[in-house]
Amino acid sequence: MKASKLAIYLDDEDKGFWDFDESGPLDLSHLAELGPLWAVSAPHAKVTSLPAGYDWSTVTSVGIRWHGCWAPVLQQQQVGDIWISHATQQALSQLDRKLTHERYEGGAHLERPSLSADDAWFMPRFEAERVTIDTCAVADFASAGPFTSIGHLSFSDVAAVRNLAQLSRQGHLEVLFLQDTKVLDPETFWDIQATRVVVHGINHANVQWFYDIWPDRPDNWFERFRITGCLADDLYPQGNIEDPFEGYNYHPDLDEEEPWFGALEFDVEPMPRTSITEPRFWQIIDQAHESCDGGAEEFAEALREGLRQSDQQEVVAFDQLYALKTQALYSWELWGVAYLLLGGCSDDEFTDLRTWIVAQGRDFYLSCRKDPTMLANGQLKDPTEVMDAEEVRYVPDEIFMEMTGTSIEEQYPDQPSASMAGQAPAGVPWDDYPDRLEARFPQVQAL
Repeated sequence: MKASKLAIYLDDEDKGFWDFDESGPLDLSHLAELGPLWAVSAPHAKVTSLPAGYDWSTVTSVGIRWHGCWAPVLQQQQVGDIWISHATQQALSQLDRKLTHERYEGGAHLERPSLSADDAWFMPRFEAERVTIDTCAVADFASAGPFTSIGHLSFSDVAAVRNLAQLSRQGHLEVLFLQDTKVLDPETFWDIQATRVVVHGINHANVQWFYDIWPDRPDNWFERFRITGCLADDLYPQGNIEDPFEGYNYHPDLDEEEPWFGALEFDVEPMPRTSITEPRFWQIIDQAHESCDGGAEEFAEALREGLRQSDQQEVVAFDQLYALKTQALYSWELWGVAYLLLGGCSDDEFTDLRTWIVAQGRDFYLSCRKDPTMLANGQLKDPTEVMDAEEVRYVPDEIFMEMTGTSIEEQYPDQPSASMAGQAPAGVPWDDYPDRLEARFPQVQAL
């Protein structure tokens, strides 16, 4: 193609930006006659040879349809903004460095990548502020190799992904954004090692996998994960308009006015004020069970003795985590099962019941979160056990009072509470008529 024809595609305001938006074969032998360029973009054209001796040192941004002739250009250290269509492993192997750019965030956009589960994808020294994988059937990271860091990894028009957890273990991944993307191995989703993860659902069919794993979400899921779109509308119909991860720009193509929905306030589980861990929390509960043979009152006394062995801050952290776990059980489904099982269940009784469930230990707690009908598996034998559980709720505060002479509430007024008065439970509401509840939970029989 002659220089005069190539010049048509120079940006009118920025003569250093050459953008060819057509497809088909392209001859770049006269590219040098356009003068120094900082951007060369021909992402759909088939270029099979480059002009000999062309000075690429001024070029910092390229858009190409992959062919081996582009390898020397991708190796240029100053090229930091890259768009590659039909990229292969050979193309990504040229990017073993940090991508930076003076005008844009340094990164790579991979449109219709031709990579398989056997490919390593990114290179050991690969570092970019953004990476977008765009328009492909399946992105499989089974053999993903080590990389340095990716600031923002997003999937756009990608039908399905697999082995994201494997990819996330290979380097530092700050933000992962999935838009209407099916995860083919959802059982590994909560194992993804990213600082922030967002699942944006528009088409219910594409995100059905998330509804399936929702009951298995970890107690501290809200610290790293957010759901938006139809997922948030369905799972949290009351809505929550707080900014999910302040300071993170998730997807510049989305309307800035669109709200980012996350969980309701009661499902937000901030880290406790001390470094108490989940295993330590459940250990305290298990040890209390091991040292008593009776019901809730005996358990409460054993728990007192156990917390007396802790310091003040661990008692506060234990109280906080206990309250958050009872809050995480606040659902219409569990309340409906409790209503049938106990022959009625008021707000206060439901608080006591959730306190009792946590006191039974980790396995029973997680079972009831995943399937509320597990409450009727026979572990609860007498309704009075639920009423007695109220005493358990006040044990941490009693021990803190012994230690300091003041209550936890006085010292920490923002401490979460087990009571959810004024809040709407999660899930689908029910009418408190026994016949309708019995139809919804036919397997539940009253004690």
